Amino acid sequence: MMNHARTFVLLGALTALFAGLGYLIGGAGGMAVVAHPGRYKFTPNEEYALFTEFKGHGGRGVEVVTGSHTPDQYAVYAEVARRYGFLASRGTDFHAPGEARFEFDA
Repeated sequence: MMNHARTFVLLGALTALFAGLGYLIGGAGGMAVVAHPGRYKFTPNEEYALFTEFKGHGGRGVEVVTGSHTPDQYAVYAEVARRYGFLASRGTDFHAPGEARFEFDA
């Protein structure tokens, strides 16, 4: 069962959040990319709202390959990149032990 109220609230929050995107990130010479979208527990409608609003406010890319995504999710987010005309990125950063599916020895 879809939760329309949650999707509506999410869409409103995304619109407000992304409103200054072009100015803040683009103005600093950067490119806005949705990081590790597979971590967010969005419904298909919520994910559609995320990527539609993000693109509408100047978003340029989506992280396709990251340590927190499964191989199946690589294909999902590669398709998102194609569908929305986003650049595809690959996360190479490290945050903390236990944050990724693979651990590195220190």
